[in-house]
Amino acid sequence: MPARILGGDDMAKVFVLGVPHEVQGRKFQRAVDDECYRNTLEHLITGYRVDSIFEEAAGHAPSDAEIIADSRTPKIMYLEVDPPRDKREQHGLAVDTGFSEPIDLWSQPPCSQRFEYVARHADRERFWMKRITGRKFDSALLICGVAHSLSSCFRLVEAGYEVEKCITYLPYDRLCGHFLAGPELGGEA
Repeated sequence: MPARILGGDDMAKVFVLGVPHEVQGRKFQRAVDDECYRNTLEHLITGYRVDSIFEEAAGHAPSDAEIIADSRTPKIMYLEVDPPRDKREQHGLAVDTGFSEPIDLWSQPPCSQRFEYVARHADRERFWMKRITGRKFDSALLICGVAHSLSSCFRLVEAGYEVEKCITYLPYDRLCGHFLAGPELGGEA
C-alpha cells in the first residue's frame, strides 16, 4: 500500500526510535524508570511535530509513550502495533521469537547470549507495517526494540514512507547497573 499523500508531493514521514524494552514503561519486564527516555520522547514529538505514535509494546500498556500521547492537547494518535504474546497466534504470528542461553553461570550476574528467529521477527514486522499503513498521518514516531530499528526503516521506505532518521536510545548506565564512564565524565573510577 503506498504512503499517505499529504498535500502535493509531500510524503508522510516516520521517525524510527529503537530502544531497549526496559525503558518503555513500568509494566515492561525488568523495567527501568528513565526520565531521560521520557524527555527524549517529548523532544522528538515536539521537534518532528509528531501526530501519531506507533509502538512495539506487546500488551505492556500503558507505556510512557502512550501516557505522553494521551496527555498532549490535541491528543496524539497512539497505536500499539505488536500484539501481546498470548494473542500472537490469533494473528498468525509465532508466540516465541527467540531464546536465551547461558554462557557462564558462575559469573555475577550470569553471562548469557540471546538467539532470535529471523523469520518470526520478520512476520511480526510485516504485521506492524499492515497496521501502520492502515492509518493516516503526517509525521509519526515508531518506537520498537533496537533489533527491529533498521529493518523497520527499510520496510517503511518500501511501503512508500519518508524515513529520514533512525534513532537509537541506549542508556547503558541505567541498564547495566554500573557506570561505564570514568570519573571525568561523572562515572565511578
